[in-house]
Formats: sequence, structure tokens, C-alpha cells
Amino acid sequence: MEESLRTYALKEGQIYDLVIHQVERGLIGQALKHCDGVKIRAANFLGINRNTLNKKVRDWGLEPEELTIPDPPKPTSPVP
Repeated sequence: MEESLRTYALKEGQIYDLVIHQVERGLIGQALKHCDGVKIRAANFLGINRNTLNKKVRDWGLEPEELTIPDPPKPTSPVP
């Protein structure tokens, strides 16, 4: 936190907004991961309105990527 405040020292008067923005963005990103990208579940998990979550996700470019299931590893044949 101290390092972050030093980083923002040049933006005096905006520190609160910058820190809150970073914390919210990280928290929303983690909530989306935790809820497998389902925004209504993430909003409920965070205790915020889904429209608020949708706006923040749009504004910050946090749209969850398509969830893909990786292909299972291919069996290797034994070496004679």
C-alpha cells in the first residue's frame, strides 16, 4: 500500500479515487473468476446490483472471456 501511495504521489487529490478503482477492479475480476464468469452470481456474491456490476465490467473492459474446457491429454504409446 505504501508503494502504491508513492506511485500516486504525483496525482495528489486523486489518490482515493485511484486506489478505490484498483481495489474494485481487482475484486470484481476475482468475483467473476470465482463465479465462472456468471455476472449475476458475481453481483450477488459481492452484494451489489447487477446493473452496477455490468457498468463497471463494461467501463473497465473486464468482460469474462469465453470459458473453454481444455482437451484431455492424449495418451502416449509405450516405447518398445
